[in-house]
Amino acid sequence: MVFGNRGADSGTGVLFTRYPSTGEPTLYGDIMFDAQGEDVVAGGHAPQPLAVLNERLPDVAADLRRHAHLLERHYADLCDVEFTIDRGQLWLLQVRVGKRSPRAALRMAIDMAEDEEFPLSRAEAVRRVAHHLADPPRIFARAGDRPAPIATGLPASPGVATGAIVTSSYAAEAAADAGQRVILVRSETSPEDVRGMARAAGVLTARGGLASHAAVVARGWGIPAVVGAAGVRPADESVEMDGRTLPVGRRSPSTAARVRSTPASLRAAGRWRRKRPLSSRGRPILASNSVCQWLSPPTASSLMSRSWTFQAGLRRLPMTCCVPC
Repeated sequence: MVFGNRGADSGTGVLFTRYPSTGEPTLYGDIMFDAQGEDVVAGGHAPQPLAVLNERLPDVAADLRRHAHLLERHYADLCDVEFTIDRGQLWLLQVRVGKRSPRAALRMAIDMAEDEEFPLSRAEAVRRVAHHLADPPRIFARAGDRPAPIATGLPASPGVATGAIVTSSYAAEAAADAGQRVILVRSETSPEDVRGMARAAGVLTARGGLASHAAVVARGWGIPAVVGAAGVRPADESVEMDGRTLPVGRRSPSTAARVRSTPASLRAAGRWRRKRPLSSRGRPILASNSVCQWLSPPTASSLMSRSWTFQAGLRRLPMTCCVPC
């Protein structure tokens, strides 16, 4: 047995060999010092970004980078690695092929196939993303001034979704069965919330990091998600943000963004496929903005209709949540 809770030179973490929301070829993950493995994934504690390992335990950080490089080439794919540091010694606990957003899948396929040293052919790369090419993702672009932020969180999974606020998985399922789009707001998620997450248009949690349960599940399913929004306090019938109480309620369709365009990686994969140019009428999935926003309708009357738009960005920047003053 190895333990990550033996002191300041011990810890536990989760590593992705590439950024699973955008596909950037950089190590990404969370770490907690003097903690056990479940603490990172559960989302009940605030982890630190993986980069802090370079300062606190540089030799361990170098070993981790080397193992990540070898594992990614062994699997020829994005890898999700769980590790423990026991008194300065690195131990890899498990590795699996990592979940990723549609945008990240397209970029990774391009980057890996065009790297002569990477063991992935162009034909295999196209097969991996063929379902995205058949129903291509699009980028949203929202114009106009943004309302002032009222809370911040982490960009767990990109996308845009509009729906009513719900605070339980049961309510998310019931609303979805009634044909209503919802945003699931929780302090944190657990396996018991998976059924509700599957029916939600977006997910927001008050606790958890980029490798938490909510982040990993939402990213794998392509559900827009923001995690670790400490200013969000969900209750049974409402959610508090910045002194405001946002009740659960019905959705108004007036606030959804609809401007879209095609990512460059999608165009490249389309050329490999040797098909005619992709239609601009595809289903919108991704947002081009670098921030996440909760946007209320522009008038007091529509504010009372309890409708909110959830928009997650594509870059590794803090997320923001907004309503008008």
